[in-house]
Amino acid sequence: MLFTRICRLLPTLPRHAVIRRSMASDPATAETTRFDFLVIGGGSGGLAGARRASELGAKTAVIESHKLGGTCVNVGCVPKKVMWNAATHAEYLHDHSDYGFDVENVHFSWKTLKAKRDAYVSRLNHIYRNNLDKAKIQTIEGSARFTNDPEPTVEVNGRKYTAPHILIATGGQPSVIGETEIPGASLGITSDGFFELETLPKRSVVVGAGYIAVEMAGILSTLGSETSLIIRQTGVLRNFDSFISTNCTKELQSSGIDLWKNSQVKSVRKTDTGLEVTIATKDPEKKND
Repeated sequence: MLFTRICRLLPTLPRHAVIRRSMASDPATAETTRFDFLVIGGGSGGLAGARRASELGAKTAVIESHKLGGTCVNVGCVPKKVMWNAATHAEYLHDHSDYGFDVENVHFSWKTLKAKRDAYVSRLNHIYRNNLDKAKIQTIEGSARFTNDPEPTVEVNGRKYTAPHILIATGGQPSVIGETEIPGASLGITSDGFFELETLPKRSVVVGAGYIAVEMAGILSTLGSETSLIIRQTGVLRNFDSFISTNCTKELQSSGIDLWKNSQVKSVRKTDTGLEVTIATKDPEKKND
């Protein structure tokens, strides 16, 4: 219904019409570019909304401060599945000799995997940009902030853009623990940082019991990093079916991941050899660690 109303209410202005404001003294803000529909955020929701609005005749623009595609394409589903597939290949190697394959001299290169994964993601970014260009949707690079103009207006890199309809599709970002809660927390990385790693860590500590933590721990461990997973209660994936949670917890332990139950990180400290993590635990299996 939103887009149907857009078509009926849109003023008949030439594409990317410019509204001149004579009272503005700063040349950078002397004119405002008008659209029918503005989208803040170039992720899945924002891109879908922009293309649909354009199909219905709206003069549309997408504002994005990073890369087109959003979390899924850049630091979520897509690159994660590439890493998961790599871990699957590593897991298959355990059985290859039983089928007559000699795998004694197999070498894994994190650098090669990362380069090919990043190239694949970059190709998707370009596909999204080409699709916007074909739909005659303008792409505006930068961060948007709303102004106090009489009409709905945002400012990006010193230029103003207005539209009667503005879709906010900025998505989310990882929740980061502050230094007051855990001293040294800023030394850690989020799941976004996982995709920036240039080399495979020799030793990894993953904190959390959700599906992202479980996936990251499994990938790192399978590809050769000695991995610990720290969880606050007795099992992972607690919001999932109990059968899934119980069996996944058992599988993580049997696969070689060092699982710390009923545990919490108290501090993180940088040393000459890496990061030192201090843990408070009630896990009876770790009482001597």
